[in-house]
Amino acid sequence: DDTDVTCFNEIQDLIDAQVALFEDGMGTDITTSCDMAFTIAASDITFTDDCPNTQYTVTYTVTDECDRTASCTQTFTIQNDGPTITQPALIQVECHQEIQDFIDAQVSDYEGGNGITVSCDREYTIAADYTPPTDNCPKQVTVTYTITDNCLRSAQTTQTFDIVNLPPEITCPAEEEVTCFDEIQAFVDANLLDYNNNGTDLTIACDLTWNVAAQVEPFSDDCKDTYTVTYTVTDQCSRTASCTQIFRIVNEGPTITCPDGESTDCYESIPAIVAAHVSNFNNTRDNITTSCNMSYLVTSRIQPKIDNCPQNYSVWYIITDLCGRQDSCEQIIALENPDPILECPMEREVNCYVEIEDIVENYLLELRSG
Repeated sequence: DDTDVTCFNEIQDLIDAQVALFEDGMGTDITTSCDMAFTIAASDITFTDDCPNTQYTVTYTVTDECDRTASCTQTFTIQNDGPTITQPALIQVECHQEIQDFIDAQVSDYEGGNGITVSCDREYTIAADYTPPTDNCPKQVTVTYTITDNCLRSAQTTQTFDIVNLPPEITCPAEEEVTCFDEIQAFVDANLLDYNNNGTDLTIACDLTWNVAAQVEPFSDDCKDTYTVTYTVTDQCSRTASCTQIFRIVNEGPTITCPDGESTDCYESIPAIVAAHVSNFNNTRDNITTSCNMSYLVTSRIQPKIDNCPQNYSVWYIITDLCGRQDSCEQIIALENPDPILECPMEREVNCYVEIEDIVENYLLELRSG
């Protein structure tokens, strides 16, 4: 009868067993006349492969004492299972560049016979289908392993690699002290250059690309104590991290230097002199300093009038900057005017003494009326 076997190497044992049965005369598979002796021979079989449905035919020949022969054949058909392959466990990696080493190790393990089955110990090949991702952003990557036996039967399994890494980190520069707000941008530009060109104070996973941008707190004035700058790093996966740097504004209050001392003849002239100086201060910045070129206002205060007798009057000029800080200086204006002049009338003749009093009184009236 035809017989199914798993592998070629089972056939010879079956043939030998069948020959033994023939020789023992068991069964009704052989007959000889007169119970004469006989011999049984089986033809040789030559291996080709162990692939399913491959058939091997054996011819059994009986020879009796009269050298007469009879033959029959038995067919052995190979039937066996295709290869199997076991799925590897999920592996977590930080960067995709690590994956290939794991794949190579797994292929080597399969090739060593671990995690696979093949019928009849036949030869097989293992292939891994893997396309590396274009970046190291967190994601899952699948590798397909295929086992193929020498009958061209195959089986597949997959392995998942989980790319897991940390978002970027950024450390801000130390606090800086500046005189004016407009100095800040130069510091910021230098810091950005260092961040983006050198990666200073940055932590980026797997050499991902990144970019650092800065947001400067909007300007209000140069009186404000501090301004903050926020630096934000964005990696290739659009993950962000931020930190802030403090810029402290430290500057001097205004200064004013008074004009040299002056002189005039009357107190009433002083306000015009002072007004001219105040206008000059406010319009030209002469003898004025303010930090960061900030705006200011100069006002004045004149010492109250005593009289127009020669004497010194003080004028104070007060500068107030945008921050409300003040400075002042004092100018001296001297009143210088001549002594009074009186020209007496010419000599006159009178008849009597009593006329003199009237003449003097009339002259005094003329003088008093100007």
